[in-house]
Amino acid sequence: MKKQIDLKALTLIFGIIIALIVFFTVWFINPENSQAIDLTLDAPKPFDLKQFASLVIQSLF
Repeated sequence: MKKQIDLKALTLIFGIIIALIVFFTVWFINPENSQAIDLTLDAPKPFDLKQFASLVIQSLF
């Protein structure tokens, strides 16, 4: 008989590996050098529907 890999165990192992990768990636990011913090401090720009429509039309042609 062939041994079947338990799908729940495999999913759990991959989930733990991905969680550890995400954890250590976030842990080792230096906030002073991160550009994401600079982007969050900027006020959101108002949505300009006319400019968006003109960009869409220009991208089609």
